[in-house]
Amino acid sequence: MNKQPKKPYSYSYYYGRSMVNNSGSNNGPPNPPVRKTHHLRHLAVFVVIMFLLGGGVYLASLNHLKPYHLIEEIKNSFSSPTATVITSPSATALATMGTQINSILSQNSDIDMAVSLIDPNNNQSENYGDQNPFTAASTTKVITAAYFLNQVEAGSQSLNENVGGKSAEDEVQQMIVLSDDTAWDNLRDLLGYSNEQSYAQSIGLDSFNSVNNTLSCSDMALIMEKLWEGKLLSPADTDLLLGYLKDANYRQYIVPAVPHEDTVYHKAGFYGDNVDDAAIITSGQKVFVIVIYTNGNGEYDWNSRAQIMQSIVKVALPVYL
Repeated sequence: MNKQPKKPYSYSYYYGRSMVNNSGSNNGPPNPPVRKTHHLRHLAVFVVIMFLLGGGVYLASLNHLKPYHLIEEIKNSFSSPTATVITSPSATALATMGTQINSILSQNSDIDMAVSLIDPNNNQSENYGDQNPFTAASTTKVITAAYFLNQVEAGSQSLNENVGGKSAEDEVQQMIVLSDDTAWDNLRDLLGYSNEQSYAQSIGLDSFNSVNNTLSCSDMALIMEKLWEGKLLSPADTDLLLGYLKDANYRQYIVPAVPHEDTVYHKAGFYGDNVDDAAIITSGQKVFVIVIYTNGNGEYDWNSRAQIMQSIVKVALPVYL
């Protein structure tokens, strides 16, 4: 069968479109088109001529440039967005902050305390108080989570495998978000305490003792900084762990001092009279890490401990954010 040519009065003759009426339905013929062929052709010719003339003038003005210079000239003719410059705290601001934090520590000398801060923008750290290893309590669940996800990426473990009657992914989530000790024990038994110790040392946590669960405040700050910078895990697993830290419970220590519009990724821990909190605090593109370890030496006044932690955070916030 011979293909019928488009008829001059058909819609597709003029516009090359399917037979669709103005209502959007294809059940009937379109409204009769208006002949615009000659006008459109003339307009197109005019635009092409003007473009060629304008281009010729522009190229003539650049005829002294070599080809690669011409490319650079054209690239520079487009305005690029101004990059946001994130400045680090000044030496004066850091010195003032240090004086204020040391004053808070001295006013509470009956409590053993350590404070560590890191600016991921330049990896500069500030450490105050007792930098010997503390009982790190549940803050080191971050190490276990990072190590397990590292082994998943290496192919040695799977998020779907059965751990303690649940999927490994559920165990990691409950260990971080709910601070579930049973989930933590299940994962550490699976991974091996000595292997976890070796992993911690491989990422620079020299003070970590897996069996005793002790760690210096500065090393806890280091792993939080490495996690934020994507130095421990793939982007997907980094986001996974940060998401759990964002939802982690026991938010009565560092978190209340942070403005609601800012974001906190944290892990708190308690053991005996040790109360610890490790956090990444972000505001827009600005970020800093703060870790506070405390040992009340039998006082067990945890509300007072929360107030001390928040007073330290409030000193640091304006310096870094």
